[in-house]
Amino acid sequence: MARKRKNRTPRKGGGIGRTAEGAVTTLLHTIDAYKKWFALVIVVFIALAGFVLRMQPALRYGYELHANDPWIMYWMNKQLALNGPQYWYHLNPAEEPEARLFWYPWGRDFTHTEYPLSSMVFSITYPIAEALGLTIKEYSVVEPALAGFFMILAGYLLVRRIAGELAGVLAAFLLAFVPGAVERTIAGFIEKQGLAMPLVLLHMYFLAGVIKRPNLKEALLAGLTLGLVPWTWGGYQGIMVFTAATIGLLPLFTRASQELARAFTVMVAVALVVGMASPHAAFRILMGPGGVLLASLPVFYLAYLMTEGRLLPRLVERYGVARLYLGVVAVLGVIGLLLTLAGVLDFTGRVLAFLGKKVEDPLVASVSEHQILPARYAFNRVGVPLLLTLGTLALTLLRGRRMPELLVVAIPGAVSVYLAFRSAYMTQTVATMLSVAGAAVVMVIAQYLTRGVAGGKRGGPGRIDTLGVSLALVSVVVVFGFASLHIPSSLQLAGATIPSIMSGGIGLTVKNFAWIYTLDFLKNETSPNSLVVAWWDYGYWITVGGGRASVADGATMNGTQIRLLAKALTAQEEDETLDILFNKFKAPANDTYILVFDVFRSLRIGNATWITGPYVSVTSGTVGLADIPKSVWMLRIGGRLNLTEFQPYFVPRVIAAGPNQQFVVTTPNWTDDRVTSTMIYRLLVHGVESIGTTWTGGCTDLDGQHFFVDWTTLQATNITMITAPPLENIKPYKTIVDCIADLPNEKLYVAVFLFKATPPTGAS
Repeated sequence: MARKRKNRTPRKGGGIGRTAEGAVTTLLHTIDAYKKWFALVIVVFIALAGFVLRMQPALRYGYELHANDPWIMYWMNKQLALNGPQYWYHLNPAEEPEARLFWYPWGRDFTHTEYPLSSMVFSITYPIAEALGLTIKEYSVVEPALAGFFMILAGYLLVRRIAGELAGVLAAFLLAFVPGAVERTIAGFIEKQGLAMPLVLLHMYFLAGVIKRPNLKEALLAGLTLGLVPWTWGGYQGIMVFTAATIGLLPLFTRASQELARAFTVMVAVALVVGMASPHAAFRILMGPGGVLLASLPVFYLAYLMTEGRLLPRLVERYGVARLYLGVVAVLGVIGLLLTLAGVLDFTGRVLAFLGKKVEDPLVASVSEHQILPARYAFNRVGVPLLLTLGTLALTLLRGRRMPELLVVAIPGAVSVYLAFRSAYMTQTVATMLSVAGAAVVMVIAQYLTRGVAGGKRGGPGRIDTLGVSLALVSVVVVFGFASLHIPSSLQLAGATIPSIMSGGIGLTVKNFAWIYTLDFLKNETSPNSLVVAWWDYGYWITVGGGRASVADGATMNGTQIRLLAKALTAQEEDETLDILFNKFKAPANDTYILVFDVFRSLRIGNATWITGPYVSVTSGTVGLADIPKSVWMLRIGGRLNLTEFQPYFVPRVIAAGPNQQFVVTTPNWTDDRVTSTMIYRLLVHGVESIGTTWTGGCTDLDGQHFFVDWTTLQATNITMITAPPLENIKPYKTIVDCIADLPNEKLYVAVFLFKATPPTGAS
């Protein structure tokens, strides 16, 4: 007899709840099933957003080059775009006339002193840009933003391969919006480091593939991409060492197999062959980073032989492979570090400085990018990825034996944690490495999220572990929200970046065309045979933008010439300056100019009378924003001061900037005869005195007599005029100005002073 089924009335809302739960379950399963495609769409959107962010300077201010080094990158791009990538091998003074304008009178052989790959790629791809209506200069401005776009995609692929989709998306997000990763990939900032990052990340991607599943194809690609870095950027030294460290430490995390040994051999061989073909790096690679990379192979084979019982079997039996091998690696690491610090291994002075070796060369110390960074600045640029990287390092120690490919990001990540506080120059690399390393830590969240969708340990297939999924999703929101804290800084960085040539070269966020007017004047109003002698920072602008020869530039490749330049600008006697110009530099007798510049404030005290002095900046703590603060390094490089001295040339002054507000600024001691007899200050004083008759540019009125004053000591009832000894063979020629503030009786402006120098009477 059949049992009667009881009629049950469903609880109110129960069907709707189950329907909603089923819909959520279906949605989560769909997302999980197609997560690769969802992630790819999100990453492309992130990369496009990162590209638009990086394009802000061009969109706001026009397609202009930013900073100094990009001008020489643009020059190289132009040469190859017009003549083809093979023309690189003709960029020397003997074959290319424009190459003679650099480092006068010697010229510059770019073939062996620069890295060609980015310009070669530029020349090959320029026809596409030209078809889109871009000029060579405009495409050069866009180039770094494009590098940023591809860096974001490459970072996603790398971290996805190591730690999964969610980690890859986070890596893309960090690379798109962390200020440090944006910094050297903004429009107009064509810089080798930023352009090299996509290539570096691709090498790491293939290296991770070799570790996960050894095969010769990926080993070949890993070697090729690593070998191309010395064609792109001097930072290949660090990248090769990172790869060597990965090979050397890998046996501590996984079995040193014959397949891995073969793959690494192929990778290293290809990397060294391709790298040594770089005309700049060449065979010197083997004396430094290439030698370290090559040495990692026998170290790895040592682990392989010990693992197979073919080497030191008794010691292996007693201590174990891991412990014995760790001791060997530690000893070799210490030896390598000591050889590097001793200069036996050929690494650049910049690398040695990053390792903590004391910088004794004032030229190296003078470069602002080499300065040690305050913690506040470092955290603003890379704070979130740095903190996430600490989690990845812990994860590597805990799970490294199951996921040895984590070493690919963990080793550069660990070094970058240290470098984050060492140098502004390394910020782009540090931010990139910390972004990919830090993103890997969210693989833990992704694993729990995937497990929750599958039902976890307690749920059956197709069911949702509601608690696990909820906690994982909250964690994702927290991590991405945490990472988003950097977005306002990146927006401010990109939006406030005025191309330096359009801001008068003074670092203020104001438009000022004094240097643009200057370059136009040099190009149109001076002889093509002219030599313009200025501090090395402006050499690229003068030669590339103004088309005139310069004696030094941002390559800082000839320390002897820069020291002579520093001596010429800090000489006490005019004859010493003239001797350096006309006997050491072989300057043309009738076409030699000296250029100095800074920011000045003029106050009208009569119908045609002004008191004028260098601008006092309480923000920077300096008097002046250009040649005056740089002059302390001219004095040090020229041997007039030691590496840390300021006195007797500079003194501190307390400035009252308002009620209960006082600031200390460092100023030249203008009342000291040693200061006003020093050429750089002498030129500034005479330049100010000549403004009324030599000025041209973007101010409404500077006519009349100008007296030089020191605004830090000026009293309303006691105006002390500063004078300097006269000059016989160096005379004011032209003053090019552009006003920042242009009031009838008060002006604030950038002034570029051009002096014409002639040989002493009777000189040959």
